[in-house]
Amino acid sequence: MDILDRRGPLMTREVRLAFGARSRENTRRVKSVLVNLQTRFLITTAGGDTAGWSHHRWDLVERWVPPRSLMTAKTLSREQARAQIMEGFVYNMIVTTPADVAWVFGWQRSEVESLVSELREQNRIDTAWVGELEGEVLVPAAPEDRGSGRG
Repeated sequence: MDILDRRGPLMTREVRLAFGARSRENTRRVKSVLVNLQTRFLITTAGGDTAGWSHHRWDLVERWVPPRSLMTAKTLSREQARAQIMEGFVYNMIVTTPADVAWVFGWQRSEVESLVSELREQNRIDTAWVGELEGEVLVPAAPEDRGSGRG
């Protein structure tokens, strides 16, 4: 975080070089640190190509999220924060799965399933069958239902 704080948005390779000499061990260490900081919502991708890790540009979350939103986030319980994160993720992904949510955020599958049930009851997300995809997927709730509490 200190590197990003001092030097601004950096590509993955620039972070890796700032961290030390190029080596497999250094690459593993940098990736582990980036994953840890990203899952704690301290850093975010800030451009680049999302096709591969080495093409990401990284920066501090505080430079990309409005201060008012960060202050509001600090008042949320862990459960409230997870619900908002998952709802936003489903809304932005359009179609995703509980397994994807668990993988992206490093959450337990059982926690995700519980959260899916809660958010469905609140009409904040929905499930659907989509074409050739196997099983139910998560989708945004219909605009007229979002947050209405109707089942």
